[in-house]
Amino acid sequence: MPEYISLAEEFFPGAEAAVDLKVKVIRDGKEGDIINQYVAFTGIVDEHFRIYGRTRESVRRAIEICKERGILAGYLTGREEEIMDIMTFLYDEEYHQKLALKDAREEGEIRGRREGRQEGEMKKAKETTVALAGMGMSVDKIAAAVNVSASTVQEWLSEGAVTA
Repeated sequence: MPEYISLAEEFFPGAEAAVDLKVKVIRDGKEGDIINQYVAFTGIVDEHFRIYGRTRESVRRAIEICKERGILAGYLTGREEEIMDIMTFLYDEEYHQKLALKDAREEGEIRGRREGRQEGEMKKAKETTVALAGMGMSVDKIAAAVNVSASTVQEWLSEGAVTA
C-alpha cells in the first residue's frame, strides 16, 4: 500500500484530469493512532450491544469507558449527546422497528382510505346505474354516464333485478 494515492489515478486511470487530489493512506498499526482508537471504540460498543442490547444506555456506557481509557477522548468529550443520537439511530433495533411499524401503519391507513373512497365511488356508480335504468335509459348510455363498461352495467342491474 503506497503512502499516498491519487484519486484521479484511482478513479480515472490513464485519463487526464483537470483536478487531482493526493490522499495520505492511514493504516492501523500504531498504538493510539486515530484508526486504532476508532477500531477500539467500535469494539467496545459492539461488546456492550451484545451484553446490554442495542440501547442508548449501552452507547452511554461505551462512551464513558472510552473516555476513561483515553480512546477518542478528545472527540467524545462534549459530543456525548450527538454521538448517542447517531449511534442510536444507526443501531437501535427498537427504534427502527417502531419506525417501520409507523410507516406501515401510515401506508395501511392511506390504502384503507383510498379503498374506502373507491368502494364509495363504486357504490354511488351502482346506485346511479339503478336509478338511470329505472328512468328507462339504455345500458350503453348508462355505461357512458357512470364511466364503466356495458357488461358491468348489466351485471349491476342483474344484481339489483332492475332492467333497462
